[in-house]
Amino acid sequence: MKRNWKSFVITCSVASSLLVSMSASVSPAYAAANAKSSSVQVAAAKKISIFKRVSSNSQTVGIADKLMRDELYVNTIWPTYKFNGKLTWKENPYKDDSWSFYFQSLDMVGYLTNAYEQTHSQKYLEKAKWYIESWMNANPSPTKQASRFAWKDHSTANRVVTMIQFWEQYKNSAIYDKDFENKLIEMLEKHGDFLMDDKNYSAGSNHGIFQDRSLIELALIFPDMSHSEQWYKKGMGRLITHVEGDVTKSGVHKEHSPSYHLLVLNLFKSINGFIKQFNVNEPKLKDGISKMEDYLAFIGNQSGDLPMLGDSQPESLYSLNPKSITSQKLLYVVTKGKQGKKPGQEMVYADGGTAVFKNDLNNERPLYLLFTSAFHSTTHKHGDDLSFILNYGKTDFFVDSGKYNYSYTDPYREYFKGTLAHNTVTVDKKSFPITKDQVNKSKISSSEINKTYSYVTGSHELYKGVKVSRTLVYLKNTNSILVRDVMESNKNHTYTDIFNIGKDVDVKKSASRVFTLTSKLDQQQIELIQLTKMSTIKNYKGSASPIAGWQSLEFNKKMPITQLQFTNSNQKNAEYKFIINTNTTNGVQNYTVKSTPSADIYTIVLKNGKRTNVQVKK
Repeated sequence: MKRNWKSFVITCSVASSLLVSMSASVSPAYAAANAKSSSVQVAAAKKISIFKRVSSNSQTVGIADKLMRDELYVNTIWPTYKFNGKLTWKENPYKDDSWSFYFQSLDMVGYLTNAYEQTHSQKYLEKAKWYIESWMNANPSPTKQASRFAWKDHSTANRVVTMIQFWEQYKNSAIYDKDFENKLIEMLEKHGDFLMDDKNYSAGSNHGIFQDRSLIELALIFPDMSHSEQWYKKGMGRLITHVEGDVTKSGVHKEHSPSYHLLVLNLFKSINGFIKQFNVNEPKLKDGISKMEDYLAFIGNQSGDLPMLGDSQPESLYSLNPKSITSQKLLYVVTKGKQGKKPGQEMVYADGGTAVFKNDLNNERPLYLLFTSAFHSTTHKHGDDLSFILNYGKTDFFVDSGKYNYSYTDPYREYFKGTLAHNTVTVDKKSFPITKDQVNKSKISSSEINKTYSYVTGSHELYKGVKVSRTLVYLKNTNSILVRDVMESNKNHTYTDIFNIGKDVDVKKSASRVFTLTSKLDQQQIELIQLTKMSTIKNYKGSASPIAGWQSLEFNKKMPITQLQFTNSNQKNAEYKFIINTNTTNGVQNYTVKSTPSADIYTIVLKNGKRTNVQVKK
C-alpha cells in the first residue's frame, strides 16, 4: 500500500499505555481523522524530539564542507579519506574495524543533516541523500551487502537514527522526491525487521540497547508500518531486560567500564525522555536510571573524574547537565554542593565489584582509593581484577592504563587489556583469558567501613588452579594503605605484583625496599614500602620489548609511565605485603597478619612506635 509519508502523522496505540502521539507538521484534526484506534487520544500538535547520532556544534559546517569535497570524515580519530566521487562501501583505508563501524553507521549523513539544520543550505541535504542512496544500492539487504560491517547489529541500529533525522528534514525540503522517500521508508522497514530478529540481537551488551532504541523510535515515529506494534513490544521488552540484567541491584553497569556505565545511563535517559513525549511511563526504566546515577556520585574522584577502568576514557562528572539529573547525590557532586544532597564519602558495591574509600574531598589533600574485582561479562572487560587506583592531592599516583583502542590484533591493545597494565597480581608473566567461562569467578568477598579504618577483600580464580586474594586496608588517621596479596595453588608458579605509576610522578628507590614517589605537580611525596623479599624487581618506562610501562588517555595514543614489577618464582603458595604511606615521615612501618577461622588479625606498627589492630573478616 502506498502511504503519504510526507504528511505522515505520528499516531499510534502500540502499547496499551500509549495514548498520545503527534507530529509537528500536521494539525490535531488531521491526526484525529487518521488515528488507527478509537482508544488514541490526541493532544495539541507538538514537535517530537528525535535521536541524533552526532552532535551539532561549531565544527559541523567545516566537517560537512569536507564531505562535500568527497573527503570522507567519520570521526576525529582518523584523517579524512579522499575518494573519487564513487564509493563501493567496501572501503576501509585504515584497516580499522572501528572506522568501518562509523562508516557503515552513515555518520556522514548525520554531519551533513546537522549542517543543513544550521544553514538551511540545500547542498548539504542533497549530499546526505547521495550517501544514503549510494549505501542502499550497495547494501540492499543483509544477504546482499558490500561489506560484512554493513548489516552488523550496531551499525544497523545507528543507521535508523541517522536516516530518521535525515527524513525529518527531507520530507519538507525543496529536494523532496516521493519515489526516493518510498525507497527510504522501505529500507527503514527492512532495518526494523532485521533489528527485531533475535538472531541479530546483542543480548547482554550495550549494542543491544542501541538496537532497542532504534526499534522503539521506528515504532513510535512510524506507527503505520506493518510491524510497528511488534517492534515496540520487542524493543521495550528487551530494554527492560537490559535494565534488570545488565545493571546490578545496586546500580552498577556490568561492562566493567565507567565510560560505558555513563553511555548506557545516557541511553536509558534519552529513551525515557523520548517515550515520555508519547505519554509512556516505564517505572523499571526510571528506577534503573536513579540507581545508576547514585553510583556515579560515589566513584568520581576529587576532580570529578571517573576512573578509567575497562574500556573507559577520561570522563568528567562536571560535564553533565544538572537539569538532566534525577539523583540528589549526583546533583550535589555535579553542582559542587550548590544543589542536591551530599553523598557519603565511602561505599562498597559488592555486587558491582567496586569499593571507593575517600577522606573529605574538601581536604587540602583529598585521598581517593578505588578497588575493583568483578567478572560479569567479557564485554569491555580488562584483566583488572583486584586492581586499585590511588589519587592523593592533585596527583594520580597509582593509575589504570586505559583502553588504547579496540583493535584485537594490535599487541599494544592486548597489553592494555591484560593484567600487566593494571595494579594487580600476574601469574606466570601472562594475563588470564577473558572468556565467557570466567564469568562470576571474581568477587568482593568482605568489607567494612568505620571511623578509623576501612577495608575490602576481593578474590578470583581466573588463573587455572590458582586462587588470588587481595586485601586493602585504609587507615584514616595516617592516610596509609596496606596491600596484602595471598596466592594459593597445588603447583609452582611465578607471581608478580604490578604497580603502574602516573605520568606526573617521579619514582626513586630511596632505601632498601622503599620507593619514593614524588609529584611533579606539587612535590608531594608518598612511599611504597615492600615488606616481602622479592627475587626480582624491575622498573619499566615506555618499554617496547617487553611491552610495559604505558598509559593511554586518548584513543590510539599512548605515553610512557613508570611500572614496577615485584616477582618471586617457584612458589605454590605466597603472601606479598606492601605499604603505601601518603606521608613519608608518618604512617605505617610494618604489619603482620595472624589468621583465624573467622578473620585475619592485622597487627600494625606505626612509625611513631605505636601499635594498632585491624580485624578483617573472612
